[in-house]
Amino acid sequence: TTLFAASSVLARIAYDDGGNPLAFVTVRAAAAVAIFWVWLALAAEPWKLSIRDRNHAVMLGLVVTVNHFALNLSIERIPVALAVLMFFLYPFFMMIIEIAMQRQSLSWRLAVAAAMTVVGIAMVLPSQPTNAEVVGLLWGLLAAISWTVVLLLTAQWFPSGDARPRTLYMFVTVFVVSLVLVLVTRSAAWPDSVGGAAAVMGGSLAFALGLMGIFITMAALGPGRATLYLNFEPFAVLVLALFVLGQT
Repeated sequence: TTLFAASSVLARIAYDDGGNPLAFVTVRAAAAVAIFWVWLALAAEPWKLSIRDRNHAVMLGLVVTVNHFALNLSIERIPVALAVLMFFLYPFFMMIIEIAMQRQSLSWRLAVAAAMTVVGIAMVLPSQPTNAEVVGLLWGLLAAISWTVVLLLTAQWFPSGDARPRTLYMFVTVFVVSLVLVLVTRSAAWPDSVGGAAAVMGGSLAFALGLMGIFITMAALGPGRATLYLNFEPFAVLVLALFVLGQT
């Protein structure tokens, strides 16, 4: 989760140096594809999926593409920690959906947790946001909604089994869509400085290794307990953004 946080902070460094989310997301997806393909090859694990599972993985990849662009467009416009906090509304959305679908009952603990989420987000929102900040907040909201969709579809389509092969297909999809956008729009911007370029490469590697780490943790602790560690990411972003970017 700290590597995920580092990826977000490094992305902002790249954007401040003239880069843009299209370039960053493309390189990051390529890094994820390369690392997962090598990981599966070294582990001698089958990475091919059935036609049905492959199609589902590709559809998930399309939603993940929306998620990655939305989050990075948010990071480009507002403080990194605020963008990530907006993204972490997805557990709140998941809770509402679970209650609406009667998979979970509304207890007083859930009610208190929901209230704390709303109040917490309200406390960190800018009091008089600029137009750019409003756009950044909306991109963060879209990132949270799209990730909620990913979680819901994953639970329905892939209730069990090794998640690494489908993750590989998902990030191949993200890379292909991003590369097509790069070639068609010709709007990918690379940072102007060596430090910015290093931030793109470092952020891409940090994300891919962080993703790997989550899967290793899931194998050791189980998906439920491993997912709890993701909640450390906003705090890690707060600390890194403070010391690396000077964003309070």
